[in-house]
Amino acid sequence: MQGAIEQSGPHVFGDFHTVHLPLVEQLDQLEKISQREMSVLFCGETGTGKELLARAVHQNGPHCDANFIPINCASIPENLLESELFGHERGAFTGADAKKPGQIVLADSGTLFLDEIGELPESHQPKLLRALEVKAVQPVGGTEPVPTDFRLICATNRDLEAIVQRGEFRADLYFRIRGFVFKIPPLRQRKEDIALLGTHFLAKYAAEYQTQVSGLSPLAQSQLNAHDWPGNARELESVIHQAVALCEGDVVEMVNLPPADQEANDTQTFMGHLCPVRFA
Repeated sequence: MQGAIEQSGPHVFGDFHTVHLPLVEQLDQLEKISQREMSVLFCGETGTGKELLARAVHQNGPHCDANFIPINCASIPENLLESELFGHERGAFTGADAKKPGQIVLADSGTLFLDEIGELPESHQPKLLRALEVKAVQPVGGTEPVPTDFRLICATNRDLEAIVQRGEFRADLYFRIRGFVFKIPPLRQRKEDIALLGTHFLAKYAAEYQTQVSGLSPLAQSQLNAHDWPGNARELESVIHQAVALCEGDVVEMVNLPPADQEANDTQTFMGHLCPVRFA
């Protein structure tokens, strides 16, 4: 069909899609690692798909039937994070009206995913290291350790080695969590994935809205290819989502892209003023 986005031998792991050869080779290794108990550290810019891969590792691992517990270390206030991670006893602090198990305990026999691990406050790092070493946690206000054994997967968009050198992250914790390191290149370094991911997102939202949209016009596709995608796959998904929602035919046209994108003549600044919409 005119304007259809072509796919070329995609490699799919969970809900992560790529045709970028170096990344495909890394995924082959990751699939083998996922079947072991080894910890994994995903490194990459925001929006590159770190949580998608973390979930794929869990789903392909030996404890896929157990809990997958995701925690974003940057989204929880520091004064609440300790209780969230390690749990607390009743009366441990003002407002602790009942005993609460921490997320680390809830991950027992499953997988704990610590997203944005580089944002973990220094005050909590020794306690996490201790929990990993002894396979038990000390709830806030508690006197007895609570056993927990889980697979650890971490992710970061920061250079952990650099912040270790600056003394902002414990070296012993860094070496404990790094395990198998998987670096995800940004979308601008794997342009061949733009069409592949565009197809994936287009099909997803076409099905959601029950439309006949099945492709992009050549001009719309060329504009997408020219963009640097600072928001990576998440940004691409938001653009495709809007385009499908607005498209009245079976092919997405330039008019269906965000207004700022239609007017951009300089491909280096294409979509440069876009405020991406975030989708879960």
